[in-house]
Parts: sequence; structure tokens; C-alpha cells
Amino acid sequence: SGDENAAVPPLYAVGCAGRITSFSETDDGRMMIVLTGLCRFRVAAELPSTRLYRSVTPDWTPYHHDLVEDDATAVNRDRLFGLLQIYFKKHGIGVDWKMVQNAPDDVLVSTAIMISPLPVAEKQALLEAMTFADRAKMLEALLEMAVMPQGDAEGEMRH
Repeated sequence: SGDENAAVPPLYAVGCAGRITSFSETDDGRMMIVLTGLCRFRVAAELPSTRLYRSVTPDWTPYHHDLVEDDATAVNRDRLFGLLQIYFKKHGIGVDWKMVQNAPDDVLVSTAIMISPLPVAEKQALLEAMTFADRAKMLEALLEMAVMPQGDAEGEMRH
């Protein structure tokens, strides 16, 4: 039983409906759930709830195009692959690079976002990107900033 007086954190304005594609129970009784995103939505209203989860009234209108095939031709695979190699090495994340190279663009971008230890606000910005091409370009930009060598002092930055 939690503290009923605890502050309820605000919701982001955009969420994503997903389908459970796999689940398993861990040795310590937790559930590992894998969701496949189906369609994003704008939160129209939060519904009152007495349960341990929150519910909303979704507005699907801004993201109805999620239900049709995206044009994935905007992904610069070589650039993204190179940035991912540097980023994952920097963060000690082991990856099956052959699998990465063979993944379709949409799977590559979605999986990279999911397993990258990017800050929550950056992952939310990626979720809110209007198109797949926008999301891929934003991911490239975020990875590029994350792998850029950092100077010891602010004065060492070059423009």
C-alpha cells in the first residue's frame, strides 16, 4: 500500500498505445514485458482512478498516420550505425552488430531509442517527433551530441 498523499507526477502530453508482444517472469517475481508501439496519442484528459495505474482519454487525431507505413528512406544507415557503435561502446552496451545491420530501418531506430540510456526528456521528444524521418534525424543529432568529446572547461568549446 502506497502513500495516498504522495504527489502524482504530471503526465506527458503524448503517449503511445502498445501491444504486449512477449512477457516473462524473473526469478525474483517481477514481470518483464515487451510492448510493440501501435499508435501515439495526445492526452485529451486524465480519468479518475482507484487503481495502481493511470488512465486517459486519448486523442488519436494528430497521429493517425502512425497506422500507415512510414517512408523509412530518410534514414542514413551508415551514419546512424557509426554513431550507435561509438555511443554503445561509450556506455558499455553490448550489441549483436550483425543483427543491427540486418534490421529494417524502423526496427533499428525504435530499438536504438529503447535500449539507449538517453534522458527521459530526450526519449519523450523522440516519441513526439511527427514523422519517422524526423525521429531518425533527431536520434542522429542526439547521438552525435552524446558522443562528441567534451572539453574540460566551458571556455574550450569551439563554435
